[in-house]
Amino acid sequence: MKKAIYFGATWCGQCKVFKPKFEEECKRLGLDYEIADVEEKEELAAQYSVRNIPFVVAIKNEQIQVKGMAADVIPLLEKL
Repeated sequence: MKKAIYFGATWCGQCKVFKPKFEEECKRLGLDYEIADVEEKEELAAQYSVRNIPFVVAIKNEQIQVKGMAADVIPLLEKL
């Protein structure tokens, strides 16, 4: 199973820019994805060591393939 999680916040300007790009890329690739607000999903953010936002985690077969800042990770989703 392939999945991507996008971490952001409603008050984050960069998150507002990258969220539509993330969703578009996931839909184009047929990836399951989740949008997680770090203020609402604190435990999930802690689980993936999210320290900055926007942040993306890409998972394949229940193993993290890549994680990092959205600008760096979104182009890598195609390689899942």
